Amino acid sequence: MLTLLLPFYVTAQPDWDFFIDFDPPWGGAERVRIDTIQYPSNIWQIGQPAKALFTSAFSPPNAIVTDLINTYPPNDTSVFYVFHDWSWNMPFHIFGLHFMFQMNTDSTTTFGKVEVTGDNGTTWINVMEEDTIYDFEWWYGKPTLTGNSGGWTNFDCDMANWASGWGGYPSTISADTVWFRFTFYTGPTAEDFDGWIIDDIWIEDWCEGVESHHKPTATIFPNPATDKIKIFTSWPTQGEKRITIFNLKGEKLFQDRWWNQQQLEVNVSAFTPGIYFLNLVSDDEVETLKLVIR
Repeated sequence: MLTLLLPFYVTAQPDWDFFIDFDPPWGGAERVRIDTIQYPSNIWQIGQPAKALFTSAFSPPNAIVTDLINTYPPNDTSVFYVFHDWSWNMPFHIFGLHFMFQMNTDSTTTFGKVEVTGDNGTTWINVMEEDTIYDFEWWYGKPTLTGNSGGWTNFDCDMANWASGWGGYPSTISADTVWFRFTFYTGPTAEDFDGWIIDDIWIEDWCEGVESHHKPTATIFPNPATDKIKIFTSWPTQGEKRITIFNLKGEKLFQDRWWNQQQLEVNVSAFTPGIYFLNLVSDDEVETLKLVIR
């Protein structure tokens, strides 16, 4: 998960407070601002979707949607913000934006945009168009925020290099709050499409001490998954290894151990769709991986 090319690795645990699933009682929606002042016709709404294609949140019941019921109107601009308290100032910083989404739009005139600012809005960085300038990396390929996504899709952008201040970027994080801006633009013609739905926003933000001069590798396949996964490590075959799986609320869902082999198969068919963390531990190593269940 660390994108900096370093001869050591940083181990960390996720902070569950940086997760927004819009569901009561602690869905994180208090860190979301739908801007109805500058955009009085704003169509972003939080709740249970009941549209032609958008019939359910990724992790029910709630999501944020361009209108929970109606198709989107023409010539509209709708904006919401996500605010994130910035508390780190370390050279080896893990930082990124992740969420699940669906698009259902006319691909020629209607589209979404995601931006980030680290200087209180003086400079807004277009995450999709300026990714090469700021060395953003895409875990599962750069997504498309227009047209028809054909179901739920990952948005997984690693911003570690920018957050760490490496590279002499045009704009860096200088404020105590990082803002993300989500904008939905519609074209001049009324269209019978559902728009944009977003769920399970996770702001990845951690930084801890150097643990080792050896960087182990561990991978999950397939990922995203629906049924079974295999975990592969390059750790020494001998000895005990332990796995724990958490959801983004920090709840422990699975725990197991295995001996004298480098891989393990886990049945995840009973897991609800969403984002999970696998914590892998041996006598000498610790690593945390992200898993997406569809």
